[in-house]
Amino acid sequence: MQKVINCAAIFITTVIFSFSDLIPGFDYKNIHLNRYGKSIELDIFKINPDSIDVDIINLDRNKTIKALLEEEGKAAEYFLVCNAGMFDVDYKTSMGYMKKNGKVLNSKDHPHYHSVMAFDPLLPDIPSFYIYDTDITPLDSIISIYDSVIENLRLIKRNGQNRWPEQSKSWSELAIGQDIYNNILIIYCHNSLSMFEFNNLILSLPLELSTVQHLEGNTPAQLYFKIEKYKIDYDNGEYVPNLIGFKPKKF
Repeated sequence: MQKVINCAAIFITTVIFSFSDLIPGFDYKNIHLNRYGKSIELDIFKINPDSIDVDIINLDRNKTIKALLEEEGKAAEYFLVCNAGMFDVDYKTSMGYMKKNGKVLNSKDHPHYHSVMAFDPLLPDIPSFYIYDTDITPLDSIISIYDSVIENLRLIKRNGQNRWPEQSKSWSELAIGQDIYNNILIIYCHNSLSMFEFNNLILSLPLELSTVQHLEGNTPAQLYFKIEKYKIDYDNGEYVPNLIGFKPKKF
């Protein structure tokens, strides 16, 4: 289905696919629009966190994201895999705090990141997946109630606050966020924008965004989606040690 929206001088073309018959609450949008004197393309994956399981995947040095999803076995269960966040010069360690299934992979709390995604809850009455602002909810209190935690650089604070100043530096962007209903949004922007511009752009779209954090930029920002006959391949062949994988929940 294609939907064309005219908003003043802005021309937006949105191609929408619903995969709810395969994964409840899963939809995909491809958006083309003119902004900042550029023709901009965005891929947006919306996922109901109650319908999926999220895993941190530590990738072998000789594998690509695409190879992971196309191999036989456990990894073939994932329908979407992307960067989990920026990594250090050792090509292994996450730049922020990371805990996977109760095992701490990096104990460093980055002083300037201010955003944490948390999943695998240890208590029954908390969200299955939630992005917290650590200047509001301290990291120590989050890691005590979730078994898996990833700390990344904040782009948009909850309630839709752009936290970046105007700047000249720009890059293409892979980001993860939540809308006001706490759906997960994976956003892949193909064009180089400053983060101030990127934040204002996505906040202006009818996505009902609440919060967003940075995963990676430029060529290292990679994503691979495959479900039945549908495939989106943004594997640039660069090694990514830490990934987030999404797979349907088994009830």
